[in-house]
Amino acid sequence: MKRGLAWLVILMGFGTAGAQSDYRDLRTAFEQYQPPSHLFHHPAEAPSETLAQNDAFEAEKQRLLELKTRWQEALHDLSAAATFYPPDSQVLEDLAGARTDVAAAQAAVSQPFPQNVPEVLALLRSPAVKAADHRVRAALEKYTQVSAVDDILRRYTAFTEGAMTGVGAMRGRGGARGQFPFPGVLALKGQVVTQDVMAAREQLETARRDAVTAARKTHWRLWFLHQVLVITERTIGLLRELEQVSITRYEAGRTSFQDVIKVQVQRELLDERLVTLREQLHNAHMEIRKVLHLPPHTPIGLPQVNLAEADVPDLPSLYDMAVAGRQELRVLRARIGKMDAMIEMAETMLLPAFDLGLSTYTDQAVRQVGTQAGQPTFATRTDAAAGTGRPHKPWFGFADAYLREMRQKRQAMQEELNRLQDATVSLVRNKWFVLDRAKREKRLYQNTLVRLSEAALEVSTRGYESDRVAFADVIASYTLWLDTNLALADKRSAYGISLAALEQAVGQSFTQRREE
Repeated sequence: MKRGLAWLVILMGFGTAGAQSDYRDLRTAFEQYQPPSHLFHHPAEAPSETLAQNDAFEAEKQRLLELKTRWQEALHDLSAAATFYPPDSQVLEDLAGARTDVAAAQAAVSQPFPQNVPEVLALLRSPAVKAADHRVRAALEKYTQVSAVDDILRRYTAFTEGAMTGVGAMRGRGGARGQFPFPGVLALKGQVVTQDVMAAREQLETARRDAVTAARKTHWRLWFLHQVLVITERTIGLLRELEQVSITRYEAGRTSFQDVIKVQVQRELLDERLVTLREQLHNAHMEIRKVLHLPPHTPIGLPQVNLAEADVPDLPSLYDMAVAGRQELRVLRARIGKMDAMIEMAETMLLPAFDLGLSTYTDQAVRQVGTQAGQPTFATRTDAAAGTGRPHKPWFGFADAYLREMRQKRQAMQEELNRLQDATVSLVRNKWFVLDRAKREKRLYQNTLVRLSEAALEVSTRGYESDRVAFADVIASYTLWLDTNLALADKRSAYGISLAALEQAVGQSFTQRREE
């Protein structure tokens, strides 16, 4: 009995020693356990991978900032190829202070000034141009907004959402699933902003084009009114001379008192017209003050014009220039480009990926072992494999309908662009016709009719003094001289105004005019 009890004690001692050894080995194995490499990246590799991802993101951010800087520098570059009117560099330098200095702008137009002075002042001072400039600068701020949300999300991921209490280098939840698309999507966002900025830039150029055109047309109207005043005053002087001649002839009994009355009536009518013309001149002064954003009492000097004809390209070239360079078309093309980038970005973010997402690490702060182990680091099965039959992205149908809607809107914008191109070609044809007619009529009056009216006036005046021409013919010759000279001034002004309208329709100024 005692011997059996002894053997039992010996066996229990061996069993306890074996259990203790097994527990010691199990504890050692547990303490030395290392997760598989596909679950945790090695701490030595994490900094280099994170650095590579950050480099791609930061490089794209830097590219967007460089784009913003280049656009800002181009805002004040009026000599670019796409600029409607590149002003003379010397005139632009001389009038640079007039952008904010009202006194400098007033001094520029208070004396006789050529046409390029109001053109440059319109570029510098027009409120419409300044408003469009601010809209471009507002669009440029979107470059900073593009990466701002991503920056905030990355910081939140790094410092808050993926925080883990542990030892050694640990990464947050900004794994490949979140970081891989960001540089590509960020680039597409940059394209969207770039197209937005391009549209705003073309709208700025449209404002500059319209301001310069308004300055040109107002300049020509102002010049025409000055010419009408000069011609009318000269005609009044000639009628006064004719009145003295008729009075002398009446006193000598060589004509009737009706001739004297007719001359006085014509002179009084022109005197009254002169008052009206001076008031119209004040209206023209107010118009140019409005275009140049000047105070209402700014003195306006005598406008100077170049009467030489412009070097207008042939009609087929004008069509090509208008289709390629008209600002309204360029704005619509930029909006179509923005739509393309938005559709591509939506496809990138909404359409199913090329893979099943089984190898895309989320790097979540979860426990992979033990009784409290959470979900795996990456997906281990698809919904179809689970037998549920549900799609991987249940809202894909809604997103697909949205994409189809965007594609249809994009096609609509393309058709609208085609319509505007056709309308632009028709507009250019009509403006060219007006210019061509004004040029032909100007040449007719300038080379033929004015000279004939001057000859008729001279002959009739001498014939009346020698009793060889009736008084009615004399009055008719004075009226003809007045009408032809007024018509010549009107045709010259109409030529300049129609040239400005054609350049506005084409969206580009032509070469400098030849000197007479």
